[in-house]
This record gives sequence, C-alpha cells and structure tokens, in this order.
Amino acid sequence: DCDNKDDGFECDLFDNILHSDPKRNTSTCLPKENVYTITRTSDGPGKSRNALKYLQLIRRESVFCLFAFVPELQSNALSVAKRLVGAKKLIHVKRRNLSMDASIVVSDDVLLRQRVVDTGGFVMSFEQMWELLNSVEGD
Repeated sequence: DCDNKDDGFECDLFDNILHSDPKRNTSTCLPKENVYTITRTSDGPGKSRNALKYLQLIRRESVFCLFAFVPELQSNALSVAKRLVGAKKLIHVKRRNLSMDASIVVSDDVLLRQRVVDTGGFVMSFEQMWELLNSVEGD
C-alpha cells in the first residue's frame, strides 16, 4: 500500500508523478488500476488555502480522488500533485485499487464525496469527468 509516512506525503508513485514531465514524454505513469484518495488532516489550511480550495479540501472531512485510467486523467493527476506540494502536511494519501464493480460518483459536494469514499466508492470532480469525456470524444 501507499499510505503516508511520517510527513504525510511520502508515497513513491505519487512523488514520482511530481517529477515527471508530460510535455517531454518522461511521465512516470500511475498504474491505471490505482486510485489515490486524498483526505485532509485535522490541521488548519494556513498558507496552503488556495491549493486546498481548488480541490475542495478546505474542510477537515474533505476528500479528493486521483484517477489514472486514461492519459487525460494522468495529466490531471500531475496538476493536482504539483498543487499539493506546499500542503503535504495537511493531507493523507492512500492508494486503492479500482475494480470493475467499484462505484464512481461525480460530485463536487464535499459531504457526499466523503460519504461515498467512506462506503468504499470513489468520487470524481466535474473537472475530472469533463477531461474523461473529452478523451472519449477524441477517440
């Protein structure tokens, strides 16, 4: 598993994506079957408020899922990871496997997202869904 180490952010795969460059095709791709669930710790947002607000992670019970099953979502994951570098003490990252029978709910509602993840499902933001739809449309 890719649970956090002491500083709350030391996930090898998640860290690798921070050092990749999709424009030069040097991306360390996340495995397509993995979903990274990002939750807030109990610490306040402090200087990282903008990064956390962008991902709707301001509230302590907030959750965000990173998906990688299409290249467009790989790009989204890279963008998210870069935003979270300054907030690494405020988040907890856990890797979970995406199975064929997993529920994926599209919502920007913070409380609904938390309930879905707590019951074993995954949540996708509307921005992630838009990128997924654009990738399907382009094929």
